[in-house]
Amino acid sequence: MESQVLELIGMFTLSLWKVYIAYGYFAFESFNFVVAASVVSTAVVCANLICRVFYARIQHTSWFIKFKASKGYVRGEKFYNRYGFYPSILLAPTILGIPTITLVSLAMNVDNKKVVTGLLVSSVLWGAIIYLSFHYSLGLFDFTTLK
Repeated sequence: MESQVLELIGMFTLSLWKVYIAYGYFAFESFNFVVAASVVSTAVVCANLICRVFYARIQHTSWFIKFKASKGYVRGEKFYNRYGFYPSILLAPTILGIPTITLVSLAMNVDNKKVVTGLLVSSVLWGAIIYLSFHYSLGLFDFTTLK
């Protein structure tokens, strides 16, 4: 029981940035998809909340100015400016990162309800794809030596 709690905490922590590792791990360890989606969705909401709370404090600091010049933020902003909100939100859980798209959305003055809803929907969609892919492909390989 204690090891499962540690696994859930670890996957929650990893999902604060990107969600694909957690869904793959949950499928590999035979967790229920509802449990996986609950842990990841909670992490997505927490990551968004953390970014919103600290955005006002960090936007004028030298660290945030450096972050705005970082590769991840610049890529997220370019993608956001080129393609718009919905493709950015769709790719945020796997490629761009939850905090990056939240900070870019805050900088672009997008409503937070729209951002959270989009992130939750896209993380569950990506989660379903990744979870099912892992779940059904695991039978093709012999993992008995790993467990």
